[in-house]
Amino acid sequence: MSLLVGIENLVWVKIGDSDKVFATADEDLDRSTSDKTSSVHFLRFELTSAQAKNLDKSVPITIGIDHNNYQHQTDICKTTKASIIEDLDQI
Repeated sequence: MSLLVGIENLVWVKIGDSDKVFATADEDLDRSTSDKTSSVHFLRFELTSAQAKNLDKSVPITIGIDHNNYQHQTDICKTTKASIIEDLDQI
């Protein structure tokens, strides 16, 4: 797992054309060392009020990882996006 050390700090979400919002990881305790990373990390994304309020079904939500040894991004499916929108409407 040493190849993926720090991956938890390079996970992001992007709403529409906004900037990437990188996750805040493992606030409860450190899960990585200099030579290993955990297989489980707890992440949270701190969206601005504008990002949360302007989110609707027509705006794409993309998630990704920008680690040197692993890069990936994908759009969130419409069912998951609808659930996120519903959750944010309750805040």
